[in-house]
This record gives sequence, structure tokens and C-alpha cells, in this order.
Amino acid sequence: MATEAAPVDAGAPAQALPQPLPRPRPPRRTLVATAVRAGSSVAAAVVVYYLLPLNGRLSISAGAGLLVALVLFVVLGIAQVKSVVHAAYPGIRAVQVLSVLIPVFILTFAAYYYVVARQDPAGFSAPLTRTDALYFTVTTLATVGYGDITPRSQGTRIAVTVQMVADLAVLGVLVRTAARAVAHGWERQDREGRASSAAGDAAPAGPGKHP
Repeated sequence: MATEAAPVDAGAPAQALPQPLPRPRPPRRTLVATAVRAGSSVAAAVVVYYLLPLNGRLSISAGAGLLVALVLFVVLGIAQVKSVVHAAYPGIRAVQVLSVLIPVFILTFAAYYYVVARQDPAGFSAPLTRTDALYFTVTTLATVGYGDITPRSQGTRIAVTVQMVADLAVLGVLVRTAARAVAHGWERQDREGRASSAAGDAAPAGPGKHP
């Protein structure tokens, strides 16, 4: 025998889902400091790139140096992205992290191309200055491909292929991970805010006080 379903009280209020707490707005001074710090990080990385003694006579091969630099970049990126979750302003911290990591990534490949062009002038279709190497790296990253500078040797073509894969894998994952870290940071702040509010509501009244 089929049992009848319990009647639903249409007048009962629906249980509301917890709304996210309002996120603190960073002060204007913090925003200005973040913009200045991001611009300074990019400028400092470019200055170091132009001042490094990249004379093409390194004690280790340029390929091994590039591999080591990429490994260090990944390790540094993981450590920096983790700091976003615990920051007071996760979005601002993410901007600071990316303003350091992305220029370092680009300039690492630019330095490699410049060194290789000096070691093997036939590796590219034209001689590369530091500015040419930086320009070629950025056009490869942006998938523009003007064609005025092209890799010709097997080694340079392999390096450019590695950069294109790293552009998609490393930078793509880095940006997505930073965005997720920002979301997790906001969720952490919401949980801590609710826990603090619940603890305050549950605190017993002091002597002489009645609820």
C-alpha cells in the first residue's frame, strides 16, 4: 500500500543560503603602492636583462642554463602563488606575483636567444641584439609571427618550440592557478569571518549581564 507524502507547508520560509561576507576594500594607498611595485618589478627585470654580461662564452651550455632557469621558475611560481591564499588582499597579491613571474619568464627566453645568436649566428635569420631577442620572444608569446626574425637551425627551432609549449602550459597554468588562489583566499576570509561571528554570538554573557 502506497504511503502518502507528508504535506509541505507552503507558508514555511525557505532556508536561505549563506551569503558571502563583504570583502574588505584595499585602501587607495595600497592600490597605488601595488601599481608602483608592479611597474618597478618589470623595470628592474628589464634593466638586469640589459646589464647582464651575456657574451656568449658561458661555462655551461645555454640549453642547460635554460632548463635550470625554467625549473627554478616553476618552483618560485608555486611558492609565490601559495602566498596569494593567505594574503589580506588576494587580488592585489596575485598582481604582485604575476608582475614578477611573467617578465622573468619572458626575459629568460630572450637571454637564451641572445646568447645562442652570438654562439651560432646562423641559428636565426638575422643577427640579434638584446632588443631583437626580447622582441622575438614577445612576438612568439603573442603568436603574432611577423616573420622578420625566424629560427633556422635545429637547436633554435627546438628552443622556440619549447617556449611555445611553455607559453601554453606554464603561463596558462600560472594565471589560472593565481586566479584560483584568489578565489580560495576570499573563501578563507569568508570562513574565518563567519567563525569569528559565530564565536562572538556564542560567547557567554559576563557577570551581572542577562541575555
